[in-house]
Amino acid sequence: TQSVIKEFSIRLRAAEDADLRAVEALLEASSLPIDGVAESIREFVVAEAGGSVVGMVGMEYCGDYGLLRSTAVAAEWRGRGVARQLVARIIAEAEARGVQSGADPDAQRAPLRSGNAAPDPSSAGDPPPLPVPVGCPGESFRLAVLAA
Repeated sequence: TQSVIKEFSIRLRAAEDADLRAVEALLEASSLPIDGVAESIREFVVAEAGGSVVGMVGMEYCGDYGLLRSTAVAAEWRGRGVARQLVARIIAEAEARGVQSGADPDAQRAPLRSGNAAPDPSSAGDPPPLPVPVGCPGESFRLAVLAA
């Protein structure tokens, strides 16, 4: 018996409204929250293979701030560098919009932040929270910026 392995090329593209269900399914399959995804789906990048969405990453923007949302890849596509490509693409897009990555203290713009961990009030030596941009939508955005 012979095994046939199909190779698909990955295409990264901006998410569209029609991708919402696939993006939410990837997040849920990875036990990640879907709160706010519908409102910001056009700020997501998806990886597509064979006509199906196999990975995604999102960025929430507010002023000079960028909040890197969850990254999820379908189980059968993990270990192939899909997440790495997605994150590199969304960071490049954020930088093109004027949001800088890294924590350069001399930077004129706010750095990218990730909101995947809640602050631990008992931990010593945590950096002071960044100022929260006024008018940013959603408490999750504000809390994630504070936690970064």
